[in-house]
Amino acid sequence: MAKSQNYWGDYIDLFPIGEQIVIQSLRTTYEKQFSVGSFQEFEIRLQNKDGLLQKELATIPADTIFITSLSQWLLEKAVGVESWEVYPERFQSLKEFAGIIAQYYSNMKVSIEEFRNYSFQKFSQELVYAIAESNKELWVAYAETLIDIYSKLSTAIVILRQPSSIQGACPGDKVTFSVEVSPKDVSFQWQRNGENINGATESSFEHELVEGDQNAEITVLLSRLGRTITSDPAYISLNIPVIKTQPQNVSAVVGGSARFSILVTGENITYQWRKNQVPLDGETNSVLILTPVNLKNIGLYDCAVSTDCQTKTSAKAALEVLNSFTVNGKILTASRQPAQAYTVKAYHFEKGQRYLLGETQTDQKGNYFIPYTSEEFGLSKSGRANLSIEVTHQGVNQKSPLFMRASGHQVINMITTAKRLNGVNEFEQINEWFANNVQNFNWNDADEKDVVEFADNSNYQKSLIKAYLQAKSFSTDENQIEGYYGLLRSNDAFKKKATIA
Repeated sequence: MAKSQNYWGDYIDLFPIGEQIVIQSLRTTYEKQFSVGSFQEFEIRLQNKDGLLQKELATIPADTIFITSLSQWLLEKAVGVESWEVYPERFQSLKEFAGIIAQYYSNMKVSIEEFRNYSFQKFSQELVYAIAESNKELWVAYAETLIDIYSKLSTAIVILRQPSSIQGACPGDKVTFSVEVSPKDVSFQWQRNGENINGATESSFEHELVEGDQNAEITVLLSRLGRTITSDPAYISLNIPVIKTQPQNVSAVVGGSARFSILVTGENITYQWRKNQVPLDGETNSVLILTPVNLKNIGLYDCAVSTDCQTKTSAKAALEVLNSFTVNGKILTASRQPAQAYTVKAYHFEKGQRYLLGETQTDQKGNYFIPYTSEEFGLSKSGRANLSIEVTHQGVNQKSPLFMRASGHQVINMITTAKRLNGVNEFEQINEWFANNVQNFNWNDADEKDVVEFADNSNYQKSLIKAYLQAKSFSTDENQIEGYYGLLRSNDAFKKKATIA
């Protein structure tokens, strides 16, 4: 156990807070009146079976600091009490002692209201002389309370050093929590957020920090001789970025501005904004402003936030450019692998003309994304277009089928091959057959007999041959011919206007 000179403080701490001043004054009185300078000397009285303590208490004069302090405290306890019957219930440890006082004044026909108006000097005199003389058990009751409190001290646990909090650590760091107590024969059980930690039953334990430890509360249960107390909590504060507010989707018009922001807590935070997972040069603040907005800004934006310990990436937020539309999808190779760095062009076909909506290259996952506006190409506000994509790479040059009146945000996927795919590059295949097998033909004079003959010789369906011949009769421009062919193959209204006789 701790040294005896420390016991007075330990003993006084066991009393209710209001009564601790009274016990402190008792200590002072014993030092002056009985020359008891240490708790060890006072402890002899607490352990004495012959009633030494109550005998000495009965000899303490009314004007000592102990009696005056005790009197003041007893008077304060009467505040708000309606009757003497209730008065003893105001006390945790001195119910019997207070009961003797209540019984005395009740017998003397002194009301609780009158008692509250007593001066502490008057009450001190009556306590020492009148009350003590009328009931010899007064100081016996008080001594028994002091001895009962002392019995708890034998099981007391004194925490000499509380567990320390952890500040600014990183996940993966190994830290040690420890506590120093007296006496030594104490059992330990460490807890995290009120739950026991398996195996942590010594005065210290080592722990490898994980991200889930952020703001965790660490305490230790200390037990001895049937008594258990809990240490002060130690807290874990990790220096990891905590995203409080994620970036939100933004809409803007061409020429306007767009603003993304993020709110993060942590120490020494750095920011790196990204578009489609590619870092944006110089964008290293908590706010990203894009101005003036153009179609190239369309994409998914996020922010990588870092501390000295860790980097986290925010949720993705989309920038939508109003009145703009997109063609996007995934391109795969013949072996079903992402087609990386392939060139993708998107075309709109209108009245025999082919318009380039935009071009890009596929990313590492084979994805492509091409934005365009309806105003550029005279499209309706819905952005519907007659769409086709062309994919080129070493040994690859393929076009998708024509999508008539495709949606404003059209997905077109493709599996590429060095060989031509049946039904995918329909126009190019027919065009190549005619280039190799038909010379000096007057396209304007084509009739149904020619359709049948070319179909038989080429093994292509008559409907394909017929559309090709009609498209060739409309224009000599290769791009326009392909556009007309797409219209004839896909648009019933156009077919009726272009029938081979």
